[in-house]
Amino acid sequence: MRFIKNFFKWLLTLVLVGVVGFFVFREAMLFIAENQIRRELRLLQRTNTWSEVGQRCWMEEEVGATQLQLRFLNDQEYVLEVSCENFQYFPWSEVKSLPWEVKKTTGSAGFWVDVDSREVQGEITLELLNQAKKITGEGKTISSSWGKSDLLSTNLVSSCQAHGLTCCDPVTQAGQGELFSLAVNDCQESCYSSCLLRPNVLFFQTDPALDSVSRLTTVAKDNPVVIFSYAIQDTNVPLSEVEINFGDGTKETFTTLTGQVTKEFACSSSECRYYVTLKATDNRGVVSYDSRISALEVLVK
Repeated sequence: MRFIKNFFKWLLTLVLVGVVGFFVFREAMLFIAENQIRRELRLLQRTNTWSEVGQRCWMEEEVGATQLQLRFLNDQEYVLEVSCENFQYFPWSEVKSLPWEVKKTTGSAGFWVDVDSREVQGEITLELLNQAKKITGEGKTISSSWGKSDLLSTNLVSSCQAHGLTCCDPVTQAGQGELFSLAVNDCQESCYSSCLLRPNVLFFQTDPALDSVSRLTTVAKDNPVVIFSYAIQDTNVPLSEVEINFGDGTKETFTTLTGQVTKEFACSSSECRYYVTLKATDNRGVVSYDSRISALEVLVK
């Protein structure tokens, strides 16, 4: 009995030591990362060693240097550089990295320091194991606090990830929030706060069969009947609606992952063409991508 009691005491102590060690390690790593950024910003505020690199603004671009920058390239790597009046950047440090597993998440893409006044501006969030620390530069002061930054600045042009945002795949994902493109140099048309998976159209076919290249099906005027069938990939998000627009002012809607409908087309001319499209919407309001597979053409002649 005493052995069991001592065992549970030892186990409880081990758990407590592990929990305390986890929090101490996390806070210590964030402290190290914060101080690393502070050192870099103090260097930007005080040093003149950038001036030789800054001469390139004039020599290559015939404009002056306006600010020094600590600019993130992604969520861990950053560079110290000189910015010219025409927004050309010249690095004067090697690419540097945050400490182990510390990531830069929300906020601007870094900090900028005026060449003349040496006042710093910018705000970033450093995050490790679900703990976030905000670092703010304002004037001559650099401060920090627990929590995340709400700042999203266009002052520094960098990657979508460097701004704490996400590049969404336009075919398979829909962006959530407002599109951010003004200060992005990689995915200007798909940089959002987060991405939602789109409904995926597996096939959209007809009987009579489609031409595989043109996606055109032809039917005779004396029997202008086409059978449409579709399939949507099964995901964890329920469908709200699947709509087939027949291109003649009529539509058919479904709520199932697979479906089939027969349609008779009217044609009073020598031949008629109808552009038929399929659109799937899930219960979050996310719409399937308007791709080649979700459209076809019906020719009645």
